[in-house]
Amino acid sequence: MSTRGQGVVSRTKGKRRELKKGSVQINEP
Repeated sequence: MSTRGQGVVSRTKGKRRELKKGSVQINEP
């Protein structure tokens, strides 16, 4: 269960980072 929870957190973190980066790039220009 520990490995499964870590994998899910890693996936959400990666997706959130990509979304945040895209939002910042669109807002900056």
